[in-house]
Formats: sequence, C-alpha cells, structure tokens
Amino acid sequence: MRHRLLETRGIFLRKEEKMPVRKCIIEAVITIPDSEFKEFQEGLYESQPFIRDNLDKMYVGKSGEYHTILVVGDESPDGVLVESEGYDYARYVSLLPEAKAFLKRKMEELTDKIITDLRKENPDELARISFSELSEKYGLNFNPNQGLFYYLLPVLRGRKEIRDVYVEQEGILCAFVPVGQEDGFAYRPNGIRLIELLNFSLENVHLLPDGSDDMPLTIIELNDRTLTENGKSEWSDVLNARIKKIYQGYYGFQIDLTGVKASRIYDFSAMLAGYCPIEDYYKWVRDDSYIPGHKMTFD
Repeated sequence: MRHRLLETRGIFLRKEEKMPVRKCIIEAVITIPDSEFKEFQEGLYESQPFIRDNLDKMYVGKSGEYHTILVVGDESPDGVLVESEGYDYARYVSLLPEAKAFLKRKMEELTDKIITDLRKENPDELARISFSELSEKYGLNFNPNQGLFYYLLPVLRGRKEIRDVYVEQEGILCAFVPVGQEDGFAYRPNGIRLIELLNFSLENVHLLPDGSDDMPLTIIELNDRTLTENGKSEWSDVLNARIKKIYQGYYGFQIDLTGVKASRIYDFSAMLAGYCPIEDYYKWVRDDSYIPGHKMTFD
C-alpha cells in the first residue's frame, strides 16, 4: 500500500483555459462540529444560520477581491471559504485544504508583530491591548466572540517571551518575561484557569467572584464537552478566569474566580441552568455535554 504522506484534497476543473483564482480576505472564522461541517459540505444550497449571522462580512470589494468567512469543522484540518452574496447559503465557495495549519502560520506571523509592538510601546512587563485596538492596528476582526481569536490565543500563550495572557472583557493583558531571561524562563502561571479543570467532570459546582457572599446558582455538571465552540468563544472571559480558591463552602463545592466581572460569572451559571433565550442555550451548550468522565466532587 502506498504511503499517504503527500495526500491532500482539491477541486479539479475540466478543460479550463486558466485557473480562476480570486484574491480573498477572511473576515471571520466559524467553527462548527464535524458532523455539521460534513452536512454543510454535502448540502451547499442549504440555508445556514452561521452564514445568515455573518452576511455583513461577505461581499466583493472595489478591487474585485472576495471578502469571505472561513468555515471549519472542530476536528477537520480543512475549511471552506464562503462568499454568500447576501444570501443565507454558500453561493460562492472554495476549499481551503489544511485551513487550520494556514491559520496557525498566519497567527504566528501576527504574534511576532504584536510582541514587537507591545514591547516597544510598553517597557513594563505588563501590557494591555483592547480588542478594538487589535482589530484597528492589524486589520483583523478580533473579539472574544469571534472564532479567529481562538487561533491567536494559544499562539500568544506558547511564546517564550510571554509569561501568560489574561483574557479580559475588553481585551487581553500580556505578562512578559523580563528581557534577556526568555530562554531560561520556566512557565509558572500565577494560579490556573477554570478551563484547565474541564478535563474533569465538575458536578454540583458553584462559581463565585473572589470575595463575594452572594448566593450562586448550582451548575449540575461542567466539563470539556459542555460547551460548543460558539459557547467557548462567547464565555471565554469566564473560562479563562483565574482560580483563587477551591473549597467546600456554605453552598457546597465552590470555586472562587478572579480576573473577570462578577456579572459575567453569574450570567454564565444562569445560562448553564437554562436562564437564557432557548436559541442561545442551544448555540452555546452541547446536547451531548453530560458525558461520564473523571469526576471531581465534594461529598
């Protein structure tokens, strides 16, 4: 059997006089479950909510360039570029093989620029930049509710110059390693983030802002399967909040969080309890989220 080292995917056109290549600009990245991604690829004429929600990002520019969204499956390496021309289905499409590798490479190039600019403008070890500044300065639509940010964040956190990245409501805070100490720095985060506990299945857990005595809502179960990709993006500030304390408290199993607005913690708990519009709940929470796994409970 031949090896598949050079296997890829492509669209082949028959007897074309020249390659119909168009310049395109990716305005947003939409990540959907692999099952939905397969259905999307096999039914391009079908109406799609993620296309309808992003109509303003798809158009043909003055120079003839296509402004598109990139649709990827949560496990698939490939993606599909879409310019819907104002419709809610994929009117113009192009396959982008190895889309996630392409995004990672572009985010690494962008990270080089961000680090250089932040260190030049901020000699201190802490530097804050808002999502609006990121978008304006680098020409990309960055916000915690937009899929592109989730390709930038792990690249930033993986750089040796950066001690850690804190996701805030309005932007990010980068904690730099002191200049000249990058090569000898060992990663020692100041506490862990809530998202790092989600490999476990947290049961009957209560999330509270650090120092708060207000009565929290009970989250029946929380794990890495609870939220959809849209949910992880929408609630990234809560998931990336720092854990100040884990303990058996007055309300039971409690986790105190810091670095995020108290209202967002309460809204997150309320959303998981179903206190939100039904369309938002199904957009943010997986139907199959409550899957048995490693359990962390307090009796």
